[in-house]
Amino acid sequence: MVTSAGNVGDAGTFYARAPAGGEGVHAVGSVGNLHIPGFTATVSTKSSNFTFVYAAANPVSLNGSQSLPVFLNSFTGVNDTCAPLDNSTSLAHSIPVIAIGSGCSTTAQSKNLIAANASIALWYNDDSSEIFTFSVGMSKFQSFIIDYQSGRQIVDAVKAEGNVTIDFSNTQASYIEDTIGGGSMAAYSNYGPDWELNSYVGSSSVGSNILSTFPLSKGGYGVATGTSMSTPLTASAYALYLSAKGKNETPAQLRSVFATTATPVYYNSTIEVLSTVAQQGGGLINVARAIASTSRAWPDRLSLNDTEFFNGTQKLTITNVGPSSQKMHVGHMPAGTVYTRSAGKWSYGDGLVPQNKDQATVTVTPSQFTVAPGQSTTVTVTFQPPTPNQDTMPMFSGYIKFKSSEDSGSLNVPYLGVAAKVRELPVILKSPKFNVPAIVDPASQDPVNGSATYNLQTEDQQPIFQYGFKAGTALATIDLIYANSTTATSFRRDAAHSSSSAADVPAGAIVGNLDTVVWNARSYDTPGTVTITEKMYDDRNVSKTIEDGEYRVLLRALKLRGDPNDPKDFESFLSEKFVVKRK
Repeated sequence: MVTSAGNVGDAGTFYARAPAGGEGVHAVGSVGNLHIPGFTATVSTKSSNFTFVYAAANPVSLNGSQSLPVFLNSFTGVNDTCAPLDNSTSLAHSIPVIAIGSGCSTTAQSKNLIAANASIALWYNDDSSEIFTFSVGMSKFQSFIIDYQSGRQIVDAVKAEGNVTIDFSNTQASYIEDTIGGGSMAAYSNYGPDWELNSYVGSSSVGSNILSTFPLSKGGYGVATGTSMSTPLTASAYALYLSAKGKNETPAQLRSVFATTATPVYYNSTIEVLSTVAQQGGGLINVARAIASTSRAWPDRLSLNDTEFFNGTQKLTITNVGPSSQKMHVGHMPAGTVYTRSAGKWSYGDGLVPQNKDQATVTVTPSQFTVAPGQSTTVTVTFQPPTPNQDTMPMFSGYIKFKSSEDSGSLNVPYLGVAAKVRELPVILKSPKFNVPAIVDPASQDPVNGSATYNLQTEDQQPIFQYGFKAGTALATIDLIYANSTTATSFRRDAAHSSSSAADVPAGAIVGNLDTVVWNARSYDTPGTVTITEKMYDDRNVSKTIEDGEYRVLLRALKLRGDPNDPKDFESFLSEKFVVKRK
C-alpha cells in the first residue's frame, strides 16, 4: 500500500497516522515544487513597463477591460487593509496590491476589500516566505499571490509615478521559480516515527503546488498541495517501474527500491542541513534511478530504537542485480537532528529545525567490498548514538551510503534513533489552560467543583470528561468510581490529593466503565471527550444505569512499552467529585 504520510507537520514528531503507520505500508512525504504554475502580467507606468508572474492555475478573468489601475492602501505593507477603507473608496475597477497577513488575517483583509467593491486582489508575501496558490474562500473574489520582489516593485512604481496599471491579457502559461521551499521538505509534511520507533515515512515526492485537471465548472485546471498530491505521484512511479521492469518484485522490494534510490533533501534553501529521516524517509524519489538500479539493499531502513533498547549493531545486505561486478565504498551521511522536546516540553516549532549536532557516529565493516553479479555481501553497521538527553529527546538520523563503481548501483539506506528513554515520557496530558483532564460543565465548559450536581437525563445535565495524551498509549480506560475511594493516582485535578505513580484500584471501587480506547495517538488540536450519560458498562460490557450518588472519573493510560497486566505501568488521573441526583 502506498499512502499519504499526512499534512500536519506542525504537530511535531511522533505523529504517525493510520493507515500510513501500518506494517509494510509505504508512507509518502511531500517536497516543494521547484516551479509554481502561473501567468504573466504587465505593469505599465508613465516611463516604463515590466512583467511579473502571478501564481494561478487559470488566468485572471475580468469582465471588460483586461487592464486595471493599481490601488495601494499602504506603501510599507504594515497593517495593510486591516481596517475598513474609507466609504468613498470603490475598488470595482481597480486591482489592489496587498501585503499578505500584515498585522491581521487574510480573511479580515479580504472582507475590507470586498466591502469596497473589490472583486480581485494581488497579494505579496514577505521576502522569506514560500509562494503558493490560495483562495480566501469568498465567492466571486479572485486572489493571486506574487513574489515579494514583484510586489515591492509595483509598490515602488506607484510611490514614484502615481498612476500604474496592470494588464492581464496574456493567457500564456508560465511559472514562478520557488527559491525558498522548492526541492525541500514541505513544512506541512508529517513527522514520524511511530511509537515503536519505526521510521514511518518510506520516501517523499513532489506535493506542493501541483497543477492538475479540475471540473470545468471550477476552471478546468486547479493547483493543489499536500501529501495527497505526492502520494499518487509515487503510486504512478510504482506503475511506471512495473511497466518497465515487470511484476516479479514484492511490494516490500518495490518500497526498498524507491526508498534506497531516492535523493535525501535539505531542510530548505537557507539551512543546508539534510531534513530528518523522520519526515523525508529515503528522500525525494527518482524514477529513472529506480528503474536503472543494479543493486538492492535489505533491510531498506534501520530503526535503532531508543537509549534503553538501543539496537546499535545491525546487518545490511547488498545484492548485485546488474550484469557487472561492482566495487562498493561505504560511507555515512548524517541528517540534521531534531529535538522532540524543549526543556522537558514538546517542541512543535523551532525545535524541529534540524541541527548539525547530536548526531551518531557510524562504523561499517567491511567499508569497501566487491560484489559479483547475482551475489550478495553483508556488512555490519555499528552506531554510537549521541549523548542521551531526556529533556530534549534528540532524534538523530541519516543514511548509510553505498557508493558503487557503477553509478546505477549506488544506494542510500536511512536510519533513525532517539537519544532518550521513550518509556519515561509522560502519557497523560495535564493542561489547565485547555481543561484536560477534567470534568467540565456542559453549558459553561468550565471544570466542575466538588458540589456540581447533575441528573444525567438531558444533554444540559450531562457533564463531559475531557482528556488528552502527551504520548501514544496502547490502552486507556475511563471508569466511574465512588467519590470516597482511596485510589492512588499519578495526579488529581486538585494537586493536594496526588499521591503516587501507581494505578492500583481497590476492589469494588470501580462502578463501571465509561469508555476504553486502544492504540490512541498523542493529542494535537482537540481533546478526547466522554459525555457522562445515565449509562455505563460492567466488565462483561453489559449496560448499567448510573445510580444517584457521588462519583469521580478515573483515567488510566498504559505507559509506552508498558505491561497491560501490571498496574504500575499505568499513569492515572482522578477527577474532582461530582454528584448524580435525579430528584
